[in-house]
Amino acid sequence: MMLEEVTFGTCILKVTSFCNLNCSYCYMFNKDDQTYKVVPKYLDIETLNSVLDLCEQSAERRDGHFCLVLHGGEPTLWPVESFRFLAERVADIQSRHPEFEVSLQTNLLRPLPVGLIESLRKMRCKIGVSCDGPALWNDQHRYDHAGRGSYNRIMQNIAKLEREGHGDLIGGFLCVANPDIEPLSFFEWIQQLPAKRLDILWPIDFYQESPPWADGERDVYARLPKYGRWMSELYALWWENDDPEIDIRQFRSTLNVRLGGVGHIDSLVNDQLDMFVINTDGRIEYPDYLRATPAGSRATQLNVRTCSLEDIAADSIYAQLFELRAHLPSACHHCRHRRLCGGGFLPGRASASQPISNERSVLCADQYHYFSTVERLLQQAMTIGHQDLRRGAV
Repeated sequence: MMLEEVTFGTCILKVTSFCNLNCSYCYMFNKDDQTYKVVPKYLDIETLNSVLDLCEQSAERRDGHFCLVLHGGEPTLWPVESFRFLAERVADIQSRHPEFEVSLQTNLLRPLPVGLIESLRKMRCKIGVSCDGPALWNDQHRYDHAGRGSYNRIMQNIAKLEREGHGDLIGGFLCVANPDIEPLSFFEWIQQLPAKRLDILWPIDFYQESPPWADGERDVYARLPKYGRWMSELYALWWENDDPEIDIRQFRSTLNVRLGGVGHIDSLVNDQLDMFVINTDGRIEYPDYLRATPAGSRATQLNVRTCSLEDIAADSIYAQLFELRAHLPSACHHCRHRRLCGGGFLPGRASASQPISNERSVLCADQYHYFSTVERLLQQAMTIGHQDLRRGAV
């Protein structure tokens, strides 16, 4: 790809480098990467201005279509005054580029301050709430620094937003797949959520040297891949329930691609990952999908205050992310799910020495099992539909 053709679609902006939760699986604070210890606690206004300049340049190259994702740490701990400044600038950008979107990913452990809510509304920002299922399972991993579970406080703060007329700010929930939760229990939990929109992530902490199976048991695991079986059972419940109010992004996107659609999410297709990440010091980093590995998302030598979009795209890892279709693992070339999978969820392809290796993902069996379930249920439905048509024609 020629550098002048580079068009990033998303910026992940880390506005804080600390968090009020201490989640057991957190790749920011409880894995090998220790970047948070050497960067400022808060993104400053000068750096923010440079970020927004770069984001608007990206939007201009995409006819205004761009997404700025506020991240952390915990982004709601960023000063309200900084949010007000951000909202003013974003509203100005949106006056020229109405398709410019902003979202915020939060643990919602504390109530949102009034000033923050006002800023979110000003820039038409939706919030994604991180929550890993029913209270019992969520609180096993998502707890504060005193070891107290987060679930009840999250739900109380959601209820508060709804009471005060701000429930529409909730864009949905973000969960990590957990085979310890019985799929039916998880689905019933989804059914009682105030906003029945969520995404379910494959686990980010498995890579080449840290697979989801014990030493020497790869073949055994491949026959019964626990994450793939869990995702498949949940998909079957969603499919059979056929409730249009329940929008599970992973499932909807898989079905869309399987039916020939071109839109997809980061864990599907993997032809291109067009996002850049900026930490609180302004340093450009690699996407967090690569952060959990020893060779993962350390900062590049680029800083948003001095670099261009072309500088980012010219970095060797970013160049690879832009051309993932050209780096398909050889083991994947003849797989029937190649178009859906694109070589597998990126963290599973990473190794201790390479952020993106040429090996197939260690979650290959899981994703293969899941994609096969989607394919089977879709074929069954199409066969039944065809038979119904034939009966109607007789």
